[in-house]
Amino acid sequence: PTSPATSIVPLALVLSVTAVKEAIEDLRRYQSDRQLNAKKCIRVVDGREETTQWRHVQVGDILKVKCDEYFPADMILLSTSFEQGNCYVETTNLDGETNLKTMNSCAGTYRFQNMRELSALRGAASVELPNKDLYHFSGSLALEATQFSEAHRFSLDTKNLVLRACSLRNTAFIYGLVTYTGHESKIMKNSSKAPSKRSNLERLLNKLLLILFAALGALVLFCAIANGIWTSANWDDHWYLRLWEGSDLIWLTGVGSGFRSALTFVILFNILIPISLYVTMEVVKLVQASLINADLAIYDVGSNTAANARTSNLNEELGQIEYIFSDKTGTLTRNLMEFFKCSVGGVAYGQGISEIRASQMRREGNLGARPTGRGFEDDRVKADLFAGSPQAQMLRQFFQLLAICHTCIPEEAS
Repeated sequence: PTSPATSIVPLALVLSVTAVKEAIEDLRRYQSDRQLNAKKCIRVVDGREETTQWRHVQVGDILKVKCDEYFPADMILLSTSFEQGNCYVETTNLDGETNLKTMNSCAGTYRFQNMRELSALRGAASVELPNKDLYHFSGSLALEATQFSEAHRFSLDTKNLVLRACSLRNTAFIYGLVTYTGHESKIMKNSSKAPSKRSNLERLLNKLLLILFAALGALVLFCAIANGIWTSANWDDHWYLRLWEGSDLIWLTGVGSGFRSALTFVILFNILIPISLYVTMEVVKLVQASLINADLAIYDVGSNTAANARTSNLNEELGQIEYIFSDKTGTLTRNLMEFFKCSVGGVAYGQGISEIRASQMRREGNLGARPTGRGFEDDRVKADLFAGSPQAQMLRQFFQLLAICHTCIPEEAS
């Protein structure tokens, strides 16, 4: 009653749709890798700057990295735009920390701030074998005698090594000697093969599918046994059962007929397996991933970054978080602090609405509450400052302390 095409075509369609979806996601990851490796960087060659791609960076190259750029490889810090040879590095991509870390140049090269001096350097760097320890590094830099330096060996530690995927902050530029590149860099040593992820819905469907397969097997077994029993009792009286007169007699008995009919029943009952359900799920997930990428509600204007669904296997898990394990509040608040309100001499200033206050107002019933997003706003501050009252003196002291008691890193305008 069925042709081979009715069973093969749906199965082939399922496999084809799944293969196409996985191929599209692999292609996106491949394009992302190509885009990363094609980034531009500046290499110092014979006293001049040369633009090259990350993929062409080699061990021993001297690179120049400017402010807000990412390091293309693990590098020994040679010199920076500061006279002391220090720089500030953001390691968010490594450990999630947004606070800046101070790195120091090698003691023998921190004075070299032009390409002529750096190109004249001669020597050898001795470092440990590539490893995945982000917080340990040891080595030495042996410089030969040149017109700009004397022969000497300088020790190196973690403070002298800037890592790939970190970015330079609050420093105009740095020069670095490439030590580890590509898969030998520490961030690549820490990367592991992406695990195969399955959502709870997919796990549930797999369990239900196993139950359906078990039901199919039981049904086929029952029908095959029933066919064998009936055939063994009636094959002498029904001529149309004797189709293989010239063949072995075993295939004309009940047992042989049962085995032979089992495959027929598998084909007849294969509609129990919901093949089209998997096709529908794969297509829906792919469309959902496209909608997530194009959703303006989760687009970050500040960093000009849109959502990027790297895989569509876990779409239905979004919004179903049961527990949040956090080591500190900074993980949830993005370490972004905005000045909205203050209290001076018992008087509260600040009329702006923060995100937290707007959320509280919405919970209290004011569904139209939105954060002002403009920080501190209050016209009373100016009025009280020039009023000549004791409150004015307290306001001056408050803002003076606020301006002095913090770390300030000046930047020169380009």
